[in-house]
Amino acid sequence: MTKRLHEIDGIRGWAALVVLMFHMTWEVFGKIFPEYRPMPLRLILDGPFAVYVFFVLSGDALSNGFLRSGSDRSLVKLVLKRYLRLTGPILASCALVYLLMKFGFVASAQASAIIDRQDWLGSFIPFKANFQYVVRYSLMQVFTNHTLENSYNPFLWPMSIELYGSFFVFGFLFSLKFIRRPYRVVWVATLFFAALGSYFSLFFLGLAFSMIRETGYFERLRSSRRSSLSYLGVLAVAVLDALFEWKAIRLPQISIVLAGIFVFSIYCNGRLIGFFSNALSRYLGRVSFPLY
Repeated sequence: MTKRLHEIDGIRGWAALVVLMFHMTWEVFGKIFPEYRPMPLRLILDGPFAVYVFFVLSGDALSNGFLRSGSDRSLVKLVLKRYLRLTGPILASCALVYLLMKFGFVASAQASAIIDRQDWLGSFIPFKANFQYVVRYSLMQVFTNHTLENSYNPFLWPMSIELYGSFFVFGFLFSLKFIRRPYRVVWVATLFFAALGSYFSLFFLGLAFSMIRETGYFERLRSSRRSSLSYLGVLAVAVLDALFEWKAIRLPQISIVLAGIFVFSIYCNGRLIGFFSNALSRYLGRVSFPLY
């Protein structure tokens, strides 16, 4: 049995909380109350950036167990479980929205007028509740054709990326025994997708971190004096992310690089690992999917 990396759960949990708070402040009330959109708040509450971090962690978590055990059987189980693990919470959340719609408790259009977000909240769930459609959407369409106009839960847009990104990771792991230079393949894939601005580069980046961990690199770095530099890495990412938002520079390539630096910096620091592995962080990790 492989040792669970609690820091991955903890980082994911805090990222999920950031997404929630970002939507509750910046998105929901930020237009009518500008005080919810100050740049200092963006330093710690950037929901879109947190999603980039999610994908790095997914690539790491999906590959770590196999890289430690080398068991093809465990990899097959993971592949079979992946769809079910994503679909269960998706179906539950969409079914809840369906019930709220049937009983007349959904008022997104009216709420959007109050907070002046017809461009966002006002576009949510513009259709009547239909049982067959909620099942079809939850089991398939959320992965193949998700839009704001056809979704029972508009915040599920990352699910298709999670599923297809998982396939990329699993495909590489199944082929690993036949690849002579796996590090080169992973980094080439990371750079290729990053150049395209694709989220899939983050899965390969997480896979690369998982491979690096197996060499003992992170552990060696955490025991060296250079580990303190990782605090500067985390701070620099927060400042640069807020600065780019302030200047309205929104290039996915920049966010990909910053997400990689952020996760790498945490992995290199024992105290940060300890924080993201503590009881509170682990609890947030356990509820990260429903929290999101």
